[in-house]
Amino acid sequence: MKIPVSILAATGDRAASARRSRRLRARLTRSLLWLLFCCSPVAGHAQTAPSNLASTPGTVLTVGVYQNPPKIFFDGEGTATGLHIDLIRLIAEREHWQLRFVPCEWQACLQQVENGQLDLLPDVAWNEQRAKVLQFPAVPALYSWSILYRNRAVAINSVFDLKDKKIGLLENSVQANYFRNLIDNSGIKVQLVPLHNIEAGFRMASAGEIDGIIASQQAGDMLADRYKLADTSIVFQPVKLFFVSPRQQPPEILAAIDRTLAQWQ
Repeated sequence: MKIPVSILAATGDRAASARRSRRLRARLTRSLLWLLFCCSPVAGHAQTAPSNLASTPGTVLTVGVYQNPPKIFFDGEGTATGLHIDLIRLIAEREHWQLRFVPCEWQACLQQVENGQLDLLPDVAWNEQRAKVLQFPAVPALYSWSILYRNRAVAINSVFDLKDKKIGLLENSVQANYFRNLIDNSGIKVQLVPLHNIEAGFRMASAGEIDGIIASQQAGDMLADRYKLADTSIVFQPVKLFFVSPRQQPPEILAAIDRTLAQWQ
């Protein structure tokens, strides 16, 4: 999948320029790794003819959207946008679907797709618990990993620097569960602050209400620039992100998404 990489020119004094150059090199490295992941061959996906349900003109799908830019969010004009939204719009055009985008908070999004109130939810990482109640396709839409971002006034260079720090986590996210287990096993005393909205957590970190926040790389890098946070060397848990549907939904919709993503990748 071809993903453009934007590079911002460094300005200012020499010290500021050097700091920006270091951040830029780190982000370019992440972007190249992301491209390598996304462009890797997808095995085991035979090209099958579109199903009757998936290709029925006028099929209306309700898609849950939570605020996690740049992957998925509503912009200032109330339009659904982001990497996942661009993908599903292109797939919908090929399959002649109509899409209805519905706002929800992360936890509510998961509950609504489980209950069948949503037909699709993007940006969901697989785990065993979710696989019991949600339907996952075979082909991921995106690859990501988690990074700890910090308030610039707080020194966090390693996991050991997290002692007695307040760290924000998106409640019921895969990275929250992973990081919580990591901290529990390390014996390091950290105050974990559950969040319902990732951008609200970045605002809290910027205001000094928490010391740092865990976020996915795509969303985190953008929000760190917006709220003047710094990234850290604490990078963990590469994950595959999927469009998911209710368990009771016929499989043709996800099969159509699989076909298109496999062809693009």
